[in-house]
Amino acid sequence: MEFTEEEKEAIRYIMDESHTDFVFRTNVLDYFAEILREPLFKTHDGIDIYEGDAYWYINDNNDAVQVFTATGRACGSLQFSCKETARAYVYTTVPVYTELNILAAVNAYSMSAVTIEEIKNLLQRK
Repeated sequence: MEFTEEEKEAIRYIMDESHTDFVFRTNVLDYFAEILREPLFKTHDGIDIYEGDAYWYINDNNDAVQVFTATGRACGSLQFSCKETARAYVYTTVPVYTELNILAAVNAYSMSAVTIEEIKNLLQRK
C-alpha cells in the first residue's frame, strides 16, 4: 500500500511519543484502521463489503432479493451492493417463462401453429 506525504507525516507524528494530543492520535488511528481493514467479501458487481455494510443477495432459488447486514461469511448464492443491480441480474439472467408458456402465448396470437423449434431458430438468428 502506498501512502501520501500527509499520511506519512501523520504516521511519523503518531509514532513520536512526545505528542500527547489524545484526540488527534485517536482520530488518526481510527482513520488508518478504516483504510487498512480487510473486506469480508466482494459482491458480484465488484464492490468490497466490510463488517456492518448492507448488501443485497439472491437466494438459492434465484427468485428473491433480500437485504442483509454483513457480519462475516456472505449470505445467499450471489451478493450485490444495491437492490437495483440485484434485481437487474434476476431480470436478465433468470428464466421467467418456460418453453411451453412461450409456445402457448405465440400460438394464441398466431394464425398458424408454431413449433418450439421454430421459436428457437428465430431466437438464435437475433
